Amino acid sequence: MQSVFVLRSILPSAIRQCKRGMAGHAPVHFKPPSMNELPVPSVSWQELYNKKQSKYNIQLLLGTAFFIASVAYAVISGDIDLNLAPPMKN
Repeated sequence: MQSVFVLRSILPSAIRQCKRGMAGHAPVHFKPPSMNELPVPSVSWQELYNKKQSKYNIQLLLGTAFFIASVAYAVISGDIDLNLAPPMKN
């Protein structure tokens, strides 16, 4: 119960200090942002798009080839069995 009274006495001054800190104005040298500050493109978007897509296609092909080679190696070495046929009776 005592802590409630302490908080009631401290809280108003803390709130006043927060409000006082936020009430300040923008610095004198502050300039609002504008569209003129955005970068200007120097290369055609289509050219950059094609360049990125060719890189991504190479990555896709290499990844697919690595996956197929890994599965083929695992099947050939006998580490996995894909159960493509019924098991042989011994």
